[in-house]
Amino acid sequence: MKSYKKLLLIIFIQALVGCGFTTHNVNSLPPQLKQIYYQAQNPNEPFEINFKKRLKAAGVNILAESTKSSPIININSSYSSSINNAASTTQARVYNLSYSATITISDFYNKNLLPSQVATVARSITLQPNEIFAATSQLAVIKREMQQELVIKILNILSAPKTFQALSKFNP
Repeated sequence: MKSYKKLLLIIFIQALVGCGFTTHNVNSLPPQLKQIYYQAQNPNEPFEINFKKRLKAAGVNILAESTKSSPIININSSYSSSINNAASTTQARVYNLSYSATITISDFYNKNLLPSQVATVARSITLQPNEIFAATSQLAVIKREMQQELVIKILNILSAPKTFQALSKFNP
């Protein structure tokens, strides 16, 4: 019975690794990002709050003020929705949802260390004629999932070899 559980555990772990699952901690990020100043256009938006929490969970020390010895992460996000087909009282409507974030890493003097990188997540949601777009509970769940996926995409950008290489030139 124990070998059966071990086999299932091994299969589960390989499935996670196979689909691209990784944990993000301070060791998966460039050492220059252990201490940062975090700047956001809309710091109180749900995406920005979630991203900041994930950075802290990854062991990143977020400074209250910018310093010469710490890079500045600037992040801007936007959410949009559009209807795919004309509104009709008898047909289901398809809405296209998009969440994107642009991240830039610069130094104290606003010199880019990592050029702007953009991550985007898109979804479609189909609503029946009697459903109201803004009032559907599906929308809130999908939007939260999109934010979480976008956070992971940005963390993957920060963990990429290209980012390690770009930040290796940062000498405060």
